[in-house]
Amino acid sequence: MKLFNKLALSIVSFSLIASESQFNFSIDEHYSPFTGSDALLSTHESLELLDRWISDETEEPKKGLKPSINRWAYLCFFWTPLNYLTTTVQHEVFGHGYRIRTMDVASVTSYHFDAPPPFGHGGGSTAFKMSSQIYLGELQAIAVAGLEAESILSRNLKSRFIKQRKINPKLGSLYTASRYSSLVYSVVPFFEEKSIEDHLVGSHDIQNYVNLLGYLYPESVVSPEDPNTKKLVYSADKMRKSTSTQLLFNFLDPMTFYEIGAYWYYIFTGKMMNIPMIKLKEDLLYLPNVSVQIAPYGLEYYLENFLLHKDSLTYFYLKGGALHGNKYYGFGAQSDDLFVLNKYSIGMKVDGWYQPNFLAPWQLQQAIDGEIPVGMRKELGKKVLGGSINAVAKYNLANSSNYFFSEFGVKSKGYLPGYPLDAAPIWRVGFSAQF
Repeated sequence: MKLFNKLALSIVSFSLIASESQFNFSIDEHYSPFTGSDALLSTHESLELLDRWISDETEEPKKGLKPSINRWAYLCFFWTPLNYLTTTVQHEVFGHGYRIRTMDVASVTSYHFDAPPPFGHGGGSTAFKMSSQIYLGELQAIAVAGLEAESILSRNLKSRFIKQRKINPKLGSLYTASRYSSLVYSVVPFFEEKSIEDHLVGSHDIQNYVNLLGYLYPESVVSPEDPNTKKLVYSADKMRKSTSTQLLFNFLDPMTFYEIGAYWYYIFTGKMMNIPMIKLKEDLLYLPNVSVQIAPYGLEYYLENFLLHKDSLTYFYLKGGALHGNKYYGFGAQSDDLFVLNKYSIGMKVDGWYQPNFLAPWQLQQAIDGEIPVGMRKELGKKVLGGSINAVAKYNLANSSNYFFSEFGVKSKGYLPGYPLDAAPIWRVGFSAQF
């Protein structure tokens, strides 16, 4: 009888613990950063579920110096290294790897991952082969794809925190690591380049980005006139420092500071911290932030907005940027529950952009040979108007926490984070469960 009671209590405790865990599994044509984000966050949820079950977190957390030190050590030596490794996998496999998988002129040959700090140097790499006919704009998209994927991971994690209205301290460092990866890359000094291939396809993402900008939009990476020659001078390092300075605007993000607070709140209390949000009216909460992200043609400045109505999240943004008069703009919105009927719900995802034509047909071999095709500067200077529209559908099972979902739509040619560069149909299907 005692064994039965203990087993019953364990089942109840497990159910209470698991009810806080959300698992998303999805698939699309090229295993995009969205699919990668779902898989990696669900892996974290599985580990955390096991962790909560073993430690029986349904009990009141212990307080005092020793429990606080134990929680601090647990975050530092287990969850933080795991989160660092997670961002690296997202960066390489679902960032660079994804962008390469969408192209016919390149293919991945291998990935490499080092042990994360404090157990190793950390970091990773993606080795790939490519045709010399690849466009410089496509190379640029590969260069920024890892940082692009990490931005998607941080936004998806933020959305999860907002829906739960709490910050999971075990995932907090995953949020900050993925959000500020671009800034960290930008402060690392550039490597010495020994050939034009190294100049265009090196091992430093920001260095590749800056060097390729120097080819595509040379006016963006020049310093003021040299006092001796009276000519504009190419300055990659100056562009790196400028990029680093602009990326500091990413600190205009309430969630960053909430995460720091949640980290220490958990250490001292063993509990999750609620997320403060702006209350617009009953059951309608709002949280804004500024985000700076690296696009193939320059930095894009986002004003992001998160609206939570009961359990339904709406996300929308405005973005823009300019490099020496080369201006670009965009907008987007997503809501998964615009129309609800019984077990079904329909939402929409819409994006639009006005951006430089960085995909003009200038091939790598031509750049190596020092050849600039006739009219190429004019082609690169053109602006491209484009957009994407997708329908998001859900079919709820027993309750709204367990459902199948799908995303179907189309996009035009152009750069949209997490999607192919070419005009293409869009699809993604998956399953979400709360056990």
